[in-house]
Amino acid sequence: MKEIFIGEGSKKKKLADSPENLWHQLVTYARFHSKPETAKGRAWHLFLDITGQKSKWDFEKAPNVEITKNVFNKIQAMNTAWRKGKQNG
Repeated sequence: MKEIFIGEGSKKKKLADSPENLWHQLVTYARFHSKPETAKGRAWHLFLDITGQKSKWDFEKAPNVEITKNVFNKIQAMNTAWRKGKQNG
């Protein structure tokens, strides 16, 4: 099992117990915060942006799981950065 962390040193925060668990959290987030027709792509891109890897798990088969505070905060930070980039671009 490979835990997923972001940051370094004392600011290092655990996102998930495994890449698959992170995928399940991102799928759950996308299902509740995206249009049904875009949720699959959103989950896939979030996973790619966070891990640098493509997901190897199926969106439709992923269970809804509890989203950790650190994952939710990471998504919110990514959303804020995207909006700022869009405004400045």
